[in-house]
Amino acid sequence: MKNKKPILIIVLALVVIGAIVFFILTREIKPEPAPVQCASFCETNQVYAFCNVKITADKDTKATCQELSTKVGYSKFNVEKCSAISCDSLSNIDKTCVTGLGGTWVFLEDNKCPADPEGIRILRQLTPSDNPPVEGQVCCG
Repeated sequence: MKNKKPILIIVLALVVIGAIVFFILTREIKPEPAPVQCASFCETNQVYAFCNVKITADKDTKATCQELSTKVGYSKFNVEKCSAISCDSLSNIDKTCVTGLGGTWVFLEDNKCPADPEGIRILRQLTPSDNPPVEGQVCCG
């Protein structure tokens, strides 16, 4: 009978590789903590994300960074206010895209609006002259 060690080593290596791949694919990827996400939104001047996108602060709490940074009940999450962003002025921008054009503000990936099967349907793109300036966001419809 031939030596079975090489076959055993190959089988063992495949089992180990399979276990590693299974572990990598099934592990839960946790988002950054709320203070980190909100600080990133603030530093990159992502007005819509800071003011309107609800993030998970803990297993029972989803709120916007604006809410987490200003409401007394959320002070335990240690989200700092963003002096560079005014959520009050966002209402004018929202009227342009959401109410006026029936779209959504997004940052494009691959120059395509997310739900557009034809690839791109930009209704309006923000520029540095917009107030507040949120260059890079696009109104997709």
